[in-house]
Amino acid sequence: MTYALMNTFGMKMAAIFMFVTSTIGLRAAILPRWVVFVGYLFGLVLLLTITDFAWIALVFPLWVLLVSTCILIADFHQRSRMAVSDETTAPHDGAPAVSTDVRSSDQS
Repeated sequence: MTYALMNTFGMKMAAIFMFVTSTIGLRAAILPRWVVFVGYLFGLVLLLTITDFAWIALVFPLWVLLVSTCILIADFHQRSRMAVSDETTAPHDGAPAVSTDVRSSDQS
């Protein structure tokens, strides 16, 4: 009974999770379009496959690895762009940077 629950319903729940996450990634533009379509494809495979083929259970972890790698690469590129822009806006004459944040001292 446990085997049937894990391999049948667990894979179907993983497929629904992949559909939902791919849709959120597409609408919020968090994930590249090709990753979203791979998520939809893998979700369909998990949803429509009824077999005792044990290797089919690796589709979900592979998709999670793919999404995680895309997010990490995007974060790395964003941080490197921010570091480059910080270097270009820093003063080059050795003088300390002047803050442009002007706040009124009588704010209540």
